[in-house]
Amino acid sequence: MVVDAIQKRFPRVKTLVDGVQLSIDFPDAGTTSPDIVRAVVQAGGRVHFAGVVGSTLEDTYLKLVRRDQ
Repeated sequence: MVVDAIQKRFPRVKTLVDGVQLSIDFPDAGTTSPDIVRAVVQAGGRVHFAGVVGSTLEDTYLKLVRRDQ
């Protein structure tokens, strides 16, 4: 199953399945997204859209605070 393959290869990601749609939340979209798309395809899945959805205000705040430490 695609979800199992993603979670095994990328243990830090969060997955959400809604019918036939799989949403994946991961911390570093810029460097990880091509690898995740490749893993989905290798596991037998089809990718119709891959894109970065904006971070929440809390996510942005936490990233900024962590950089200052």
